[in-house]
Amino acid sequence: MATSSLLIIYDNAVDRASSISANNTTAGSASNIQNDVKGKIHRGTSPVTFTIAWSSNQPQIGAIAIPMANLPLNTTVSGSITHSGGTYTIPSTNIVPYTDISEFGSSAATVNDFAVGRYSSGFIVLPQTYTSVSQLVLTVTSGTSSLDISRIVAGRVFKPERFASAGIQHSILNAAESNRLSTGNIVLDAGFQYSTLSFDLRYMQSTDRDNLIKLLKITGSKNVFVSLFSTDSSRLVYDYSIYGRITNSPITAEFYGIYSTTLSIESW
Repeated sequence: MATSSLLIIYDNAVDRASSISANNTTAGSASNIQNDVKGKIHRGTSPVTFTIAWSSNQPQIGAIAIPMANLPLNTTVSGSITHSGGTYTIPSTNIVPYTDISEFGSSAATVNDFAVGRYSSGFIVLPQTYTSVSQLVLTVTSGTSSLDISRIVAGRVFKPERFASAGIQHSILNAAESNRLSTGNIVLDAGFQYSTLSFDLRYMQSTDRDNLIKLLKITGSKNVFVSLFSTDSSRLVYDYSIYGRITNSPITAEFYGIYSTTLSIESW
């Protein structure tokens, strides 16, 4: 049985924060990281520190992701989590270790490039899921002077015992439209770019099935962050990570106590 590196971060606590602030702001509000509009960002000069607090409904946090930003290679995050058992210090961690956003164009990426697929993402998994979190402090440090961050995800973690079955499908799609003129020439509207990810989880036992159903009910139509190769030491970590909505999730009872599902995610 393959060791599972599949990671799903769901129930984003950032959306329920009672206050969000950031330093070194040059454009946009820190509260913009609470929405799923790619063009609404927080822009700041590195290092940028976000302070996110919960006065009530204090959440559980087991992992943190930045699903869309212009973070260059070797961007680090650090900070702290104040929770029911004390304070955990997040050590400086390379959140973009394998893929340089400069591969996707010759100029520095900005929020204007996000819709056409030119962005970077990254995540960290915490040593445990911390409960009753009252404050998250996250500092993002990079060699890029201007950081455009569209979203921050901090939530619960689902890591099934078994890895996805063979046949993982990752598609990069675009919404290009073309129109042929009377001259015979084609006029192309390049449109936006998005991704889909689909994979099977075969032969889950009852614990994973129960946790998956809980995830689906809590999530509903909200977005989740998925990384299929979260522990890999190559660009697979980036290429097979996606932030989006689960569009398909039938759960099949294969045998007594054994279940399977197909998960399909469409990026935001």
